[in-house]
Amino acid sequence: ALWPGLLGLGIALGIVTALGRLLPAEEKADETETGESPVRSAGERFKFALSWGLATLLLGGSLFLLSPNGLSAWAASLPAYLAGWGSGGGVPARHVLTALPAYAPLALVFGLVGLVRGWWKMDRRAIFLGLWVLAAFLLALLYPARQVGDLAWMLLPLWMLAALEIGRHLDVEGLTVWELAGVNLLVVTILAFAWIDLAGVPGYMADKDFVLTRLLLFFGALLLAALCLLLVGMGWSVRLAGVGAVWGFGLFLLAYTLGAGIGAAGLRPEGSQEMWSPGAQIGQAELLLQTADDVSEWQKGYGESLAVTL
Repeated sequence: ALWPGLLGLGIALGIVTALGRLLPAEEKADETETGESPVRSAGERFKFALSWGLATLLLGGSLFLLSPNGLSAWAASLPAYLAGWGSGGGVPARHVLTALPAYAPLALVFGLVGLVRGWWKMDRRAIFLGLWVLAAFLLALLYPARQVGDLAWMLLPLWMLAALEIGRHLDVEGLTVWELAGVNLLVVTILAFAWIDLAGVPGYMADKDFVLTRLLLFFGALLLAALCLLLVGMGWSVRLAGVGAVWGFGLFLLAYTLGAGIGAAGLRPEGSQEMWSPGAQIGQAELLLQTADDVSEWQKGYGESLAVTL
């Protein structure tokens, strides 16, 4: 899993370096009290990152020198990754495309907005993160032995872009707390209703009239939310409507992201199937474990003692 991340990061760094003259220079930090600038040169930063990376690899890869075989396993991972480009057998590409909005809508929405804003203002940091997102996404999508979990390397810079964009809306100076809370509650309530309405569609796909009605209610709820925000902007202030919309939408997506994370971790009851998992999840594992303990008690007199063969 390390090599696609390093490859995507290297591609992004190479493109940014090649376009260095076309992009604005990085802002330099203020000088310290000693008169020395805290900003390191590119070469110093590379040596600094390389030294810490090698030290982390040596200590973490060998479990603090307790398992030296871990280093040889790390070295063998590169041929295994390269072999995946010719082996195939990965999940369909549509699973990768579907899993991104299904599991990370918060990062996707705010990250894309932050990316567009950064490119519009020619922000060097946003441009670099955008290129990293694109390189990591293409590597995950084009890799023949792809898995949905390969999107993890794309989510890293995407969450950085989302954090930069969300940070722009955290300043609530001059806004009344109760008014902002009311707008947030209104937006979250309408979005929750729209989601509950949409969640009932998969069970009745055969009934076209039912599905059409649910879809009309869903888009009607979104239209109602937009109309309410428009009225807030006309009646109170445009800034209150904008901040309230971002906070309400962000809180709703945050709750959704937590739920999707629980599912991706395999913690949902009854072994629900998740696209993010590399394989099927076992269902009702506690019953299987109880049965194995019962057999062990019957044979040995106490549980967790009978040999189990998989």
